[in-house]
Amino acid sequence: MISFACKTVDLRDLIMCSFGLTKGEYKLLTYLMGKKEEKTIIELAKCSKIDRSTAQKNISGLLQKKLVTRRQINQENGGYSYCYHTINKELAKERITKILNKWTKNVVSSIKDW
Repeated sequence: MISFACKTVDLRDLIMCSFGLTKGEYKLLTYLMGKKEEKTIIELAKCSKIDRSTAQKNISGLLQKKLVTRRQINQENGGYSYCYHTINKELAKERITKILNKWTKNVVSSIKDW
């Protein structure tokens, strides 16, 4: 928990707000950050106890926000599948810090203009 004047902000909320994450995206992001190996959509859906289409929607959002990467695996009998992995946690922390620094500058500017 982070205390800010009259309100306490949970770290989860700070991360979700910084990146514009849904609850489902946040859940998949934190799950993947705790894993060293890549995961397929089927594995993500199973571990998160959600259906495949919901996992696909959530992972698509994380890809758009550049919080996960994907790697194509070509199958021997034709076709392919994707495996997903998060970006480096330190890089994610740097991105959050930049977002918060920009927010702080905007707040300070608004106070000066007040």
